[in-house]
Amino acid sequence: MLNANIPLTIIDTCPDTGPAGYGKKRLLDALKSLECRFDIVKDIDRADPENRIYIGLADDPFIREILHEPSSAPEGVIIKTVGTPSTLMVSGTDARGLMYALLEMAQHLEAEGFNGLNTVEDMEEFPENRVRGVDRYVMGHLDNAWFYSASFWQYFLSRLAENRFNRFTLILGFDTAYLTPPYPFFVNVPGFSRVHAVSEQERQNNLNQLRQIGTLCHDFGLEFFLGTWQQTPWTAAQKNLVENLPSDEQDLAEYCAGGMTALLKACDTIDGIQLRVNFEAGVGSQTSNDAFWMRIVDAVKAASRPVALSIRAKGMSDNLLAYARGSGLKFEVPTKHWCEHTGLPYHLTRMRTEEINNLANLNHSRRYSYADLLRKPQQAELLYRLWNYGSTCLFTWGDPDFARRFSHSCQMGGSGFEIDAALSLRYGQERLQREPRSIYDEPGLTSMEWEDERHWFRYVVYGRLGYSTKTSARVWQREFEKRFGPEAAPLLEYAYAASGKVMPLITAVHMPVHPSQLYWPEMSTGAALFAEHNFNTRYGMVSYGSTEPSDPGLFYGIDAYVADLNHNNVKGKYTPMQVAGWFKHLARDIHCSLEKLAKIAGLSGNLEYRQAAVDLHMNAHFALYHAWKISAAYHLAQYLQGEDGAELQRALACMTVAAKQWDALVEVGDVFHKNLEFGIGESTDRHGHWRDRKGEIEKDLARLAGMRDALPDTSLSGDEIERLFKTEDIRVPACWVETPRFQAGWPSACQAGEALTLVVETDAPLAGALPQLRYRHTNQMEGEFKTMDMARCEKGYRAVIPGAYVDKAWDLLVYVTHVDSDQQVTVFPGIYHPEYPAPYHRIIVT
Repeated sequence: MLNANIPLTIIDTCPDTGPAGYGKKRLLDALKSLECRFDIVKDIDRADPENRIYIGLADDPFIREILHEPSSAPEGVIIKTVGTPSTLMVSGTDARGLMYALLEMAQHLEAEGFNGLNTVEDMEEFPENRVRGVDRYVMGHLDNAWFYSASFWQYFLSRLAENRFNRFTLILGFDTAYLTPPYPFFVNVPGFSRVHAVSEQERQNNLNQLRQIGTLCHDFGLEFFLGTWQQTPWTAAQKNLVENLPSDEQDLAEYCAGGMTALLKACDTIDGIQLRVNFEAGVGSQTSNDAFWMRIVDAVKAASRPVALSIRAKGMSDNLLAYARGSGLKFEVPTKHWCEHTGLPYHLTRMRTEEINNLANLNHSRRYSYADLLRKPQQAELLYRLWNYGSTCLFTWGDPDFARRFSHSCQMGGSGFEIDAALSLRYGQERLQREPRSIYDEPGLTSMEWEDERHWFRYVVYGRLGYSTKTSARVWQREFEKRFGPEAAPLLEYAYAASGKVMPLITAVHMPVHPSQLYWPEMSTGAALFAEHNFNTRYGMVSYGSTEPSDPGLFYGIDAYVADLNHNNVKGKYTPMQVAGWFKHLARDIHCSLEKLAKIAGLSGNLEYRQAAVDLHMNAHFALYHAWKISAAYHLAQYLQGEDGAELQRALACMTVAAKQWDALVEVGDVFHKNLEFGIGESTDRHGHWRDRKGEIEKDLARLAGMRDALPDTSLSGDEIERLFKTEDIRVPACWVETPRFQAGWPSACQAGEALTLVVETDAPLAGALPQLRYRHTNQMEGEFKTMDMARCEKGYRAVIPGAYVDKAWDLLVYVTHVDSDQQVTVFPGIYHPEYPAPYHRIIVT
């Protein structure tokens, strides 16, 4: 045990600069804040044999002797108490790992005082995801407030380092003319003196700041990547800000290649370049202009130092993939994890219909997830980009269970992941930017220096669980306790976890339109019951009931479900009524926590709690809104398919409850600015306020009421309506975490060419249809999973995948579904299974 009553001796063999220097400073500052007495020595022979902390790299002779053969794996964290009297050893396998170890100790001290040195458990941790990145977009001139702010970069980058992120990507030209293309805003390009964007002084200022950002990234242990997503504006909603930019694509290629060369020479702190190569970059068409991008690849390769290259999957041809792979550059392929949103924490089981119907067009077939890019031998590592700005942008978010599963999913053929910074696209693209303003209208909610400070929890769970899915919950629990006190902390942690499942579930089961600029689940009604009422005209004739899930392989759309139900042909997908039950369960959990929190004395005076409470209430009301609107759409579909007037009455009753939840969103959301602007390109949905969309709901209600009034008397009594609501509440189990009906000991690997027998165990024979095994290669371009009925066997049910299908070029994904005699569906493993990280099981084929 280290003793607080006598001075500590710190044997310091750490570097004084760079990441380890930052970690050391944080540790020493934490000790000073506790008024601890300590001496620093560089040589263990000069150290007092008692009360010692040894800090240094794992290749230090003393540490090597203690650890015998320490791992050389990068970014390893080693904390160990050794010897009697004890010495606390804080080490890392490299500068980053050492920084993480030192920060871990600093966090323990800040949370627990001096005793944190004694309560820290021995640990030897290594990253499960090699890349753990955060992206930030520059959208317009209002972003200069943070782009040029030294205090912002210290705050933001230290937050990433504290949570073990190791890459920062600054993205330019995301459907905004600002910094499109980036080159004339930072450098002069030889041979193109007429191309002009800003004054010489502004250009130099921009370049100096870009260099400084890269330097700071390195100080905090972060790679610095620059994303250039547009080479010229591709939508009419943007106004070109660059004079005399070549219009011919061959000439533009020469200019952009020269610009890339000049920029990489002038800014030597850039570690990597990220390219968007589909038509949205402003070049090419539905077929990418490979010659253009090969010219850019050559420019990156010609840099005087190693520069990594990321080429996004959408639109990327096999020729371009092979060219980049053969360039000798460190190369990776970023791809969207789940559409342009935060969906569920696994990979889509099936592409959306739009993608399936356009497989020959790589702008569609390689738009989302891994597509056909996991074929073995794999041609490039994938980097899964979570476009969380699409669904979890405005409200605070943090669900450790989700983040742990997401982290695991990114290890499937991937080097890791990137997430978007909180409040991404704030103020929208350049043409939409007006004046700086808070996201809040209520002055009492705006006193933090940076508006995204309240979003700390998302960085903790994505960063720490992205590093290791085994990370202890104490990492964030001690932060909750520090911010909100020990009584409120567990209640808020629980509320955050429930709230954090709401928007991803909405996104998974309901996507009326692509892309994210047209659909913002934190603001959208999800479409009207009657398509002609749609507030967002870009939804066209898509109604709430006809909307396709973003994973149509695992979830039913509402109208499609009713059609199958009425023909006794329910398939093995989660039903809308199951989903409605989940939404109600999540809302109850959030509201229950908020009710208890409201009784804690003094908590209402905590600014961050007041902000969080607003966001939690909003997510709870969204959950209930969709729960009841799903029911309304279900009953409306039943009426339209069967003309039962009672079903129409039920639809009206459920929609009335949904409308009240939307009213609550308007009321609680009144603290926000009346025009929240997060628009890009030709956005039609990423702005405004919940109040703006209320008219759509009122039109739906009026139509339903008019349809009811036009029928013979079909009104339900008060008792019947009460029974209806009770039925709606108990139609399905409240939560997906049910007692498992199946158990399985499925293998983790199998041999190519050999038949694969899979068994699921059950306690008794199942009522209804036979369970079905669903299986498919790790190739989303194959579409639906193949299915086969499972045969009864001694322990349960079995099926055999033919050896001809077990191909060494692809791994296998498998899961089981069952539809019982009441047309209720079970999916195994299913979403959020307590043992399986995904709703399917992956079998590696060797």
